[in-house]
Amino acid sequence: MKKRIFNINLAKTNLKHRLKELYGIKHDLKIVVTEQQIMELMEMGYENKQIAMYLDLSVNTIASYRQELHAKLGSKNSIETLLFAKHLEII
Repeated sequence: MKKRIFNINLAKTNLKHRLKELYGIKHDLKIVVTEQQIMELMEMGYENKQIAMYLDLSVNTIASYRQELHAKLGSKNSIETLLFAKHLEII
């Protein structure tokens, strides 16, 4: 009987692909630096106005980035966005 070796990196890669399939996330997901910064600040509990001040952008720009993140990740709200990003190791 051949013994199977568990490969954590392979398991993580398989999980990422499975999450992408389950939630309709694009396989060629491209997250720009600003989107990643916004997600990190969201994770810390910052609201749009605080994020805008921190990144020196307008509140409308932050809202646009967040909508784009929802679309890219196939999420319905900010909590799902953060959960998917965590699972995909984006943040």
